[in-house]
Amino acid sequence: MNSFDSSIVSFFNGFAQRWHALDESMVFLSESSLMKGGLFLAMLWWLWFRKPADGPDRRDYVLSTLVMCVAAVLIARLLAVSLPFRERPLVASAQELVVPYGVDVRALEGWSAFPSDHAVLFFALSMGLYCAHRRFGIAAFLYAAFVVCLPRIYLGLHWPTDVLAGAALGVAFGWLGTLRAVRDAVSRPALRWHDQHPGAFYAAMFVVSFEIMNIFADARSAMHLSLHILRDLL
Repeated sequence: MNSFDSSIVSFFNGFAQRWHALDESMVFLSESSLMKGGLFLAMLWWLWFRKPADGPDRRDYVLSTLVMCVAAVLIARLLAVSLPFRERPLVASAQELVVPYGVDVRALEGWSAFPSDHAVLFFALSMGLYCAHRRFGIAAFLYAAFVVCLPRIYLGLHWPTDVLAGAALGVAFGWLGTLRAVRDAVSRPALRWHDQHPGAFYAAMFVVSFEIMNIFADARSAMHLSLHILRDLL
């Protein structure tokens, strides 16, 4: 492991098992769907439903951001299973770490650490929000860095380069979603569907919002299982 990753992980691990409250707070932030995805979904839905008097229509940004988030997480998962497997800091044999209170070391066995799905998803959301609403975007970037990603480094779930690579991938996909051609390609059929079949549209949006809140946990598990089955068959 490179010195950059090792030194940062070792620094944060120096605080592990010193204060129960700190470790448990980091575990809570790492596991809470509401604390991770709640703020982002609230901002997106505020942009969706806000009145014209509050600012320009940003529904095309909301739709393209959601679509690109799905695409970004899918690409991240494909990279994770295609690239050489990378152990997480807590279980890496060369990195002897103190396990913070409340961490289940076996929870992510078999899941490669690179790139960080969390960083991919929340930085893609942050980029979309930044282009749609500057203040929301700045808040989202800071929240993604310090509330979503930092606890995962502290707990030994990711190396810093896992997060940096995930953040770069997420920003790239988020930026692509803000391009006019992409926004039009996504929003026109979606808004037409919204106007013609609002019930089905909002049902689908509910499912997408739920999966984002849960970091696409069910979808990622299903994809992971499908790839294993496919490998066994081949």
